[in-house]
Parts: sequence; structure tokens; C-alpha cells
Amino acid sequence: MQVLLQLIGKLWFILIGFNSVLYLYSAFKIKKNRSLNLLALYLVLIFLNQLVADYVADLTGNNLFLFHVYLIIQFLCLSFFYKSLFNKKQKKVVNLLLVIVLIALIVYYIVWPDDFVYFNLPEILIATIPVLGYIMVHLYNSLTEKGDYLLVSGGLLVYLSISSLIFLLYALFTNNIDKNILSDETAFNISEINRISYLLLHVVIFLEWKFNISKWRRKTV
Repeated sequence: MQVLLQLIGKLWFILIGFNSVLYLYSAFKIKKNRSLNLLALYLVLIFLNQLVADYVADLTGNNLFLFHVYLIIQFLCLSFFYKSLFNKKQKKVVNLLLVIVLIALIVYYIVWPDDFVYFNLPEILIATIPVLGYIMVHLYNSLTEKGDYLLVSGGLLVYLSISSLIFLLYALFTNNIDKNILSDETAFNISEINRISYLLLHVVIFLEWKFNISKWRRKTV
């Protein structure tokens, strides 16, 4: 079992990097496709964040602060990504949520700066719920007109729902990094469940590229 988990960990990391290269390649080839550029940027930044997280973990054993960076990258990139797919009225809602969420996070960490080294419920909820909303709006829009990135959106919807639940449960049981409220085995299992779901997300992202994006020539969105 341990060998299988190690293999999944390696595949997960390799696939993130591989998808980053594929989407960057398509973005440079097609050009002037705002949504694809933003999706490629998201994948590259997430990959770089993971590189740094692994390095810091090996160096100090504590890379939790990079989880907050991950959430902010995810919120900003996916907000602008879905904004590029929305109509004018929906774009205004995204702009409003961008301002509200960023102000809320800034105020939160000014008032409670120590929480930056914890898993905390407010940040997870504030940064993830709007993204889930964007995904559902895009999928709803696609019912009446042909939409792009349906595989990516479906994968993100499932992954973010699972990962948010995992992180929320983890935050509920672990409110201090110096307290082992969860056993090491339980914490490890939680981490691996999230890693497996993230691996499956990147399989879906690859399938999106393989069956759709790789066939695009001059498509502007």
C-alpha cells in the first residue's frame, strides 16, 4: 500500500508539470485566447507552488503557509478564467466578488495574523465557495449554448468539493499545529485522499487537452 501511495505521489507531481507544459504549448500556439492563457497560467503557478512546497517541507518540515498561497492563486486565476467565459452581467458579479474576497482575506489576516500558520475555516470558505459558484454558472450556461472546458469544469467541481470537505474536516480537528489532535496516520490518510483526488483532476485536465484543446487552431475566447 505504501508503495502504491508513493507511486501516486510521483504520478501526481509529474502530471501537474506535464499538463502545465501542454497548456502552455497550446496557449503559445493559438495565441489571443484569454481563457486558455489564464488556465495555463493557473496550472504553471500551481506547479511552481508545489515545487516550492516540497522544497520547504524537506528543508523545514512545515510548508503550511504555502497552502494559503495555493488558495489565493486558485481563487484569482480561476476567477479571471471563468470571468473570461461569462457574459457582461456575470463578469460584473465576478469583479464584485474579487474585491469582496480579497478585502475579506486582507482584513482577516490583519486581525488574526497568527492564523496564517493554521488550516482555518474562514479562509477555505471565503476563497473556495465563489469558485464553486463560477463553475456551476459556467456549466449552467453550457446547457443553452455550446461551452468550452466542460471536462475541466466538471473535474474542478468534483475536486474542489472533495478537497474543501477534507480541509474543513482537517481544520475542525486540528486548530493548532503544535497539537496532535489527529493521529499521524489519520492526518496522512487525509492528505493522501486529497492527493488521489487531485491526481484524478489532472487526468481529467489532460483529457480536456487531448480531446478538445489540442484540436484548436485559431480559437478566441
